[in-house]
Amino acid sequence: MENIVVSVLTTTYNHAPYLRQALDSVLAQKTSFAFELLIHDDASTDGTSDIVRAYARRYPDRVRAIVQEENQYSQGVDVYGFFKPLIRGAYIALCEGDDYWCDERKLQLQVDFLEHHPECVACVHQTELLDMTTGERYAVSDRGCDGVMDFSEILAGNNHSFQVSSLLMRTEAILLPALPDFFAASAAVGDYPLSIFLALQGRIFYLNRTMSVYRYASLPTSWSYRMKNQSEMRVRHCREMIEMLHRVDRYSDGQYHALIEARIDDFRYVGYSEQPIAQLVHDRTFFPYFRRQPARIRCKLLLRRLLPDRWAAFVRKQKRRRKKREK
Repeated sequence: MENIVVSVLTTTYNHAPYLRQALDSVLAQKTSFAFELLIHDDASTDGTSDIVRAYARRYPDRVRAIVQEENQYSQGVDVYGFFKPLIRGAYIALCEGDDYWCDERKLQLQVDFLEHHPECVACVHQTELLDMTTGERYAVSDRGCDGVMDFSEILAGNNHSFQVSSLLMRTEAILLPALPDFFAASAAVGDYPLSIFLALQGRIFYLNRTMSVYRYASLPTSWSYRMKNQSEMRVRHCREMIEMLHRVDRYSDGQYHALIEARIDDFRYVGYSEQPIAQLVHDRTFFPYFRRQPARIRCKLLLRRLLPDRWAAFVRKQKRRRKKREK
């Protein structure tokens, strides 16, 4: 039996238009070590399950699949739990079914780094965001250089410090008998608590090299699409993040209390800002958070709510400028 160095975990649900590209990008990795691809399909209804089974048959030595008959996520089950008894690698990488890797040396570069830096618990890299509603592409992180990401950077960055498709982590750091209770506070979003947990475990190193692509709002059923288009979901998300961060504060024994409280205020502000503008004017609880925001953030809120068409045009213009700079 080969000594598996990396276990790549792919979760998928109704990703038929994108899944082949995701799986092919993993299997195309050029490495000096053996790796495996574990796929969990959560009872898809669009043909995704057939694709998963086909890859498992085609690559029996490298691909193992779990195909559910009933959807587990809708029942509140953490689907990553199904991977736990199957993982053989010393490292774990993640690639969801609608994302893909764009550098065939991704795994090799990350494993090489972690092999030579035992003080680091994970290695991440730049990711390109592909907005499926507009076709625009831009970098997820605004970090412009290699280096260790400290806890404050991870805490403040949310999904913008790094995207989960860039993550390679030590199996021993995450494959524990039980995870902290703050994971349970945000059942819909696992990326943010995972990044916080890893930052509390040890150092996370960032490579300033684009090696994966994140499809944003890939399907109407995707989390990012619903977050973009459903105000009530954004409010619920903020409440869950606030509860999660309170639990992180307790878990870390108040070591980062001031930083966590500031981040909680950010989520309170976002949650409040989803209220109708007329209600905000009369809501005294909102203004302490509003006043703490930088002037550009306050202007952003007012323009977005009072002049939505002009705000949308401004955002498009800024994205075009950023795209030109990146070229």
